[in-house]
Amino acid sequence: MKELPEQISPEMLDQILEANIYTYRLTDGSYIVAEEINIEFDDEEEYGSNVVYVTMPAQIIFTKHGYAITPWNIISIHDLTELNVDNIVSRSEAPINLKAYYAKFMLIQNIKENLEEQLMEKLFTDDTIDKQDFNEHNRRWEWKPENN
Repeated sequence: MKELPEQISPEMLDQILEANIYTYRLTDGSYIVAEEINIEFDDEEEYGSNVVYVTMPAQIIFTKHGYAITPWNIISIHDLTELNVDNIVSRSEAPINLKAYYAKFMLIQNIKENLEEQLMEKLFTDDTIDKQDFNEHNRRWEWKPENN
């Protein structure tokens, strides 16, 4: 992973360079990469300044071939994650090749999440057993002994 992927266009490269993608070493020993989101609150006393907001944190796992990126959180990629500053051991801007692979990872996760949502919707709308509930002669929950 020494060089950038060949599929990166100049426009994508500009977006990757402008993104606030950082790596974090946390007190639990995990090493993550995430895009920092700057959020300003009206009442700073209520929220304090000991929280960093990130989106789609991914864990960096070192292998004999370099490193791999896997999901670190179980929430949607569209949700924000709060990192407590007290739990961050170190923070640094991600190198360009990691930023590029992280961007690719985020695209794949977004596609995967959309496919899962479509699959779940299809499972609930195309269920032939549940569709029988809408048939007036086959309402299984409205069974009456006198109908036999």
